[in-house]
Amino acid sequence: AQALRLFAPLGGPREAPAAPPLQRSWPALAGCKAMTSAVLASEFVGTFFLVFTASIVALQNHPLAPVAMGFILAGMTCSSVEVSGAHFNPAVTLGVWLTGRELLNVKRVLEYVVTQLLAGLCASFLSWLIFGATLTMQPGIGYCWVDALTVEVMYSTILVFVLLNTTTLTRESILPGQVEFSGVAMGLTLTSAAFAAGPISGCALNPAWAVGAMATQAVEKCALGFGARSALSAWRFLPLYVLGPLAGAGLAAAAFCGVRRPEYEGEMSLSDKEQHSGRKEEA
Repeated sequence: AQALRLFAPLGGPREAPAAPPLQRSWPALAGCKAMTSAVLASEFVGTFFLVFTASIVALQNHPLAPVAMGFILAGMTCSSVEVSGAHFNPAVTLGVWLTGRELLNVKRVLEYVVTQLLAGLCASFLSWLIFGATLTMQPGIGYCWVDALTVEVMYSTILVFVLLNTTTLTRESILPGQVEFSGVAMGLTLTSAAFAAGPISGCALNPAWAVGAMATQAVEKCALGFGARSALSAWRFLPLYVLGPLAGAGLAAAAFCGVRRPEYEGEMSLSDKEQHSGRKEEA
């Protein structure tokens, strides 16, 4: 039989080659209730170590802090992209949902965001216990809140846009190796953003980090007896560091919809339909 297949081109009818499996960068877990714990555990671990590393290098005022942040994001993305999609950031989760391709339903979005916020809180509190100091989320010296908001929106846009184009493609438009190098792409993007925006806003780009850092600082001020008013002052820039990245996620989703029209046009393949049927039932 093997010989016949080898010499078929010389005379006999050719056998149709087997269709390769559809390459998919998004994990087949969004509609699987049994895997919810694995997905959320993956998000918790990734978010925790991203925020923990960023907090530690920021508290040390290390000159290579952007490199450390990029490296940890690259490593955690490679480790978790096939499990949860490697969001580690409520802005990323929002951006994925806004692309409107049924990758996430509202329930899963809420699960992701709550998990990320909890991980950010735990990481920020642990860094406080280690260093005895907390981060102050605010614009850099010489910059106003408008400057900080601008870079938070712009660099959140590019960070989410890169993830959408490397880890969420659900049809034949994905290129070989695109998922495998998604961690490198995300890490380099964050490193570049941190070098550029760090002096202006601190380059949070992540509401989970911002909420964790502000909550920790508020608790620290209460513990030191500074009073409720001082504790509330820790939250004064919360809108900047939450709404900025979320706005960037919206811009990234809009840009993705514009440049990735094949994701929305044409008929789905059979495997796509089967993949999405479970998600529709859950939604």
